[in-house]
Amino acid sequence: MPTSTRLFQQKHKALIKRLEEVLGKKEWTQRDLANATGLKDSAISRIMHGDANLTLKTITMLEQALGEQLINIL
Repeated sequence: MPTSTRLFQQKHKALIKRLEEVLGKKEWTQRDLANATGLKDSAISRIMHGDANLTLKTITMLEQALGEQLINIL
């Protein structure tokens, strides 16, 4: 497996773990997150199962809805 693929998988898993932590802290369900972002339940499910290739736009939507940072770029 190429190094870039392995690194992508590690970062993706870390992002999902962070998302799970924030949802737990807020006592939110995936449906709560879907309602807050305007995304479909199925889209949130794909994100949570690692089946979605997240864009920065989607990550930003998630962060805004949660009021928490998921990734630290700046």
